[in-house]
Amino acid sequence: MKRSKKPRSTAKTTAVGRSSSLLWSMIQRVLAPAFLLCSTLVFLAIPRIHEVQCLYADTQQPCSEQERAYFDTLEGRPLFFIDIEKIIRTDTTHAPFVITTISKTLPTTLKVRISPLEQIYTLSSNDELYGLSQTGVIIPYHTQTALHLTCQSTEMCQSNGVLSPSLLTLVELLSTHQVFSSTPLTITITTPHHIAVHNDAFPTVLITQSADSGTLDTLEALLSSPDYTQSTTTIREIDMRFRLPVLRI
Repeated sequence: MKRSKKPRSTAKTTAVGRSSSLLWSMIQRVLAPAFLLCSTLVFLAIPRIHEVQCLYADTQQPCSEQERAYFDTLEGRPLFFIDIEKIIRTDTTHAPFVITTISKTLPTTLKVRISPLEQIYTLSSNDELYGLSQTGVIIPYHTQTALHLTCQSTEMCQSNGVLSPSLLTLVELLSTHQVFSSTPLTITITTPHHIAVHNDAFPTVLITQSADSGTLDTLEALLSSPDYTQSTTTIREIDMRFRLPVLRI
């Protein structure tokens, strides 16, 4: 039985295909090192950060060494082609300042202008006074505020220079709820389950760290009730840590 011969056109197509594959393979072998070399040269030619200038936005004076340290990791990074602003804002999430402007000066300088965080609350612990920002960052103390938080130990209230989230939530609640709106507050934290709220309007109030707006609504209703306002008994303490308020004389 005779074998059928392939058409000449098919054989030519196969040969051309093989030749094209060989040619493309040779081109790749030649171009790959050249492409790698070009990529390396481009990478080396990208300007890199050799100097970070940290300045106060209002005075244009250099910031402190502690504040400058937040930007040490930027040195050596490319000045372009990466999101420097995102890196900076991530690295300074809990810094005692806010970034106002970020600018680049060729060939290798990055300028960052900052403003100190505003003190909203006061924190005292171990006989030391600190400031607290709106976001709970512990900052240098500047002045007494309407809300003063006292912790038996710094470790109990903060971590890495930031007030614990649950405690910050409680502080914000106490500072904004209308039951405490008229007078300055002093909050003394002995344990998460024993927090004393002092002011000049009514007796010491005991709450837990998990107290919510419902707890304060109940306290407000109690303080405005005739049983309380018309009572001649001096109440020393109102304990809101249980299902019903407990009044101690």
